[in-house]
Amino acid sequence: MQILDDWKHILENNNIDDIEFTSKYANLYDQAFMYLFEKNNNTAFIIINENRTYNDFETPYGYGSFYTNNYNTDFLNDFFICFKKETYKRELIAGIIRFNPLYNIPLNNLNTVKIRDIVTVDINNYENQLNSSCKNMIKRVKRESLNFYESKSKNDIIDFYKSYSKIIKAKESDPLLLFDNNYFRQLILFDETIMIICRDKNDVFIGGSIFLITNNGVSYYHLSVLKDRNIPGVSNYILKNGIEAAKKKKSHTMILGGGITNDKNDPLLKFKLSFSNELKPFYLGKIIIDKDEYSKKIDEYDKKYSKYRSYFLRYRYNE
Repeated sequence: MQILDDWKHILENNNIDDIEFTSKYANLYDQAFMYLFEKNNNTAFIIINENRTYNDFETPYGYGSFYTNNYNTDFLNDFFICFKKETYKRELIAGIIRFNPLYNIPLNNLNTVKIRDIVTVDINNYENQLNSSCKNMIKRVKRESLNFYESKSKNDIIDFYKSYSKIIKAKESDPLLLFDNNYFRQLILFDETIMIICRDKNDVFIGGSIFLITNNGVSYYHLSVLKDRNIPGVSNYILKNGIEAAKKKKSHTMILGGGITNDKNDPLLKFKLSFSNELKPFYLGKIIIDKDEYSKKIDEYDKKYSKYRSYFLRYRYNE
């Protein structure tokens, strides 16, 4: 097994056109490595961020993590055995894998749990997927005195960051989703990043979305914020423009993600389903590498705290 800190050639060899699988994207979150296993023209890899504060790992935020060209059980068993041995050598105790919903999931090779269904869009056919409510929202917002535009300006990044951070804190979302300003500044420099902003006639920030768009590949509805929810159709119009931008770059699929919860009536999920009814399952994989050290950290956390007890790596959180 090889451990790589630059793996562009591996993606090219396997025809993976996806920004979230690249090293530049993975390194936004923490020091990133690809654990690569090749045998008899078969390939499997996992891209991880090593967290040296806790000596554990997780795959980068999003879906750029695990890939294989062979789902044979024996081959994948060999891969995960080697992966655990190498991570043990590097003194990692446990980790989380976010599986890409566009690929099959190795359900028989490790502890996996379905988190929720996520929505995908066939970009070349998206207009036929829009439901009537979505179409009406798009028509309605066009009558408002609003300005929608693509941007990479410092002021727009700052307004996006402030609004996004405020909403994450207000909702008491996972603290790991509270990306800092430096994260946004780096992300916006990527050629694949498109930010669509909405302002009113007085130049007041209303909302915006960040899309990750890969030429001829997979794109993502990455982050989104809406400051004023009293203007119906803003999110619809922004997302439509993001899909159109992906279409221009000949991206074939956009992953919209799911809801905030796994409830079928989750409002965010229903909004995304207004663009497409294509659902795919999103799975999380959990790996314990050093059972004694992992159990020790979990026990110490559980004696002090309770809020995040359902979390696998809950010792990362203080209340």
